[in-house]
Amino acid sequence: MIWQTKQEIISPINVVKDRCNRLWVLDCGVQNISGMSNWIENPKPRLIAYNLQTNKTVVDFSFPSDVLDFESFLTNFVVDIEKSCDTEVFVYISDFNGRSLIQYDVQNEQAIRLKHNFFNPDPEVILPEEVIFNKNQKTVSGIHGLAFTDNQLVVSPFASKNEFGINRTILHHISQYLLPTGTIENDKITHLLTRSSPASTLRFDPNTKNMFYAGLKKIGCKNINNDFIEIDIGIEDGYLSDIQIDGPYLYYLVNNNNSFTIANRELTSLVKGTVCENVPTLVTRLGLDDVEKEDSKNYKNSGSKIVLSFVGFVINYLFLMRF
Repeated sequence: MIWQTKQEIISPINVVKDRCNRLWVLDCGVQNISGMSNWIENPKPRLIAYNLQTNKTVVDFSFPSDVLDFESFLTNFVVDIEKSCDTEVFVYISDFNGRSLIQYDVQNEQAIRLKHNFFNPDPEVILPEEVIFNKNQKTVSGIHGLAFTDNQLVVSPFASKNEFGINRTILHHISQYLLPTGTIENDKITHLLTRSSPASTLRFDPNTKNMFYAGLKKIGCKNINNDFIEIDIGIEDGYLSDIQIDGPYLYYLVNNNNSFTIANRELTSLVKGTVCENVPTLVTRLGLDDVEKEDSKNYKNSGSKIVLSFVGFVINYLFLMRF
């Protein structure tokens, strides 16, 4: 199968399949993404969507220069479909280097750059060298974690322990709440939680209303009441790179010196007896040792039906490794 686009895709860094059976692809527009040269020159990022029923390209949007920063690097995104698949569809994209958020209005084919101090990395949070090899990387580790709950967008910078929420209604009328600088008004963003450590990925489970987190060596779970805790799960070699929720399963990706392992746990078993089972004092814990007990399936480097979901983070990891 060959999907036709306006021009060649350069570097597809993340993919999302929405509930309307469309496959969205974020092309960061950076050539030689895994190389060591000065590749971050004149990036031309695009957002593309394919209808998986008709195999036709339904969105092919090139981000204009007025929504990009000179050091922009788009890494992650979420699709917001409140009602119809054709109207009021918005996509929110993280600008990892530009410390900002981009909103794309699909129906009107318009993009806007959103800024706020909360989108900046926390200078007190220094990521381990096994993940980031540049001691100054904290200065560019902006938003990567994005997740939509029932009524708000949750954002979290990579080098930060904080997460923030923006109400969906405010986002849909965001132009009313922007300062002349393009900064969102302070009272329109809510501080939701301060975790005990950074998290690269946020995943919301709409069935249980739980938010799951991939820390460097931990997986946590927060319930609707913001009850959260995390512990060391015993990963000595490597670290957690990503998590995905697919139906009744939570999948997680472990990177051990560029050797990637995918494992899964059944969600009901995972949260049994924890705060995410509506017991208000505990939290979900996931350790690699538990995989065997739960008859999890492990896949080395490929072979899982959700490998595609992890492709973006693996490419993003290669970007981080170049520093």
